[in-house]
Amino acid sequence: MATRLDITIEHPDYDTLGGRISRARDALDLTTSQLARRLGVKTDTVNAWETDRSEPRANRVTMLAGVLGVSPTWLLNGIGDAPHLPAANSEMRGLITQLSKLRKSHDAMGEMIDALEAEAKRVSQQIGE
Repeated sequence: MATRLDITIEHPDYDTLGGRISRARDALDLTTSQLARRLGVKTDTVNAWETDRSEPRANRVTMLAGVLGVSPTWLLNGIGDAPHLPAANSEMRGLITQLSKLRKSHDAMGEMIDALEAEAKRVSQQIGE
């Protein structure tokens, strides 16, 4: 006997529509141009969807879900089964995210150092050193 899925107790995917499109495409190891070609749209259109600058029309959502091997419900609302990324791809995403955070912290620290050096120079000039 098949078990019934109760979507009210399932944990929804809170990513954006664009984020879910991108993740599903990555899980299939497709480029944006490959996905665009399969859907019959321009690469810029897929890029706009993935960056949430625009959304696909209803007929494209169904086609997109079919090409990506996910349900339209997951694609639109994050409810249902997400595609499984290969472990290495998922691990690489985590590393890239950590590197990005570290770079932002590094840049912020550099700005703080620059500001302190400028303030020290200003104070030094005021006291005549």
